[in-house]
Amino acid sequence: MCSSVVPHDAAGKLNCRALLGNRPKRRALQTRVAAKVAPLGLPRGVERSQAQHQEVKRFYGLVKELNPQLEQEAQRQVAQQRIHQAVQQHSRGGGIGM
Repeated sequence: MCSSVVPHDAAGKLNCRALLGNRPKRRALQTRVAAKVAPLGLPRGVERSQAQHQEVKRFYGLVKELNPQLEQEAQRQVAQQRIHQAVQQHSRGGGIGM
C-alpha cells in the first residue's frame, strides 16, 4: 500500500485536513481549480451553496415532470420571436406581398 498518497496527520491517522486544509483553504483550492478549467467551459460551483444531494430517482422524476412545462415555454418563446421578427420585417416595408 502506498501510504504517501493517503493523508495522515502527525499521529498517523487518516486525515483529509492534513492534505487539503480547513474549509477556507478547500474553498480557495476549488476557486483556483475552477480558474484553471474555466477555458474548458466548466464554471465554478456556487460558493457556500445550501444545495443538498438528491436521490437520482427523484431528480429524474422532477426532470420528467418539468419537461412538458419547459417544452411549452420553449415553444411560446419561439412563437414570440417569430412574431417579433415579422413585425420588424413589416415595419421595414417587407410586408406580405399580394
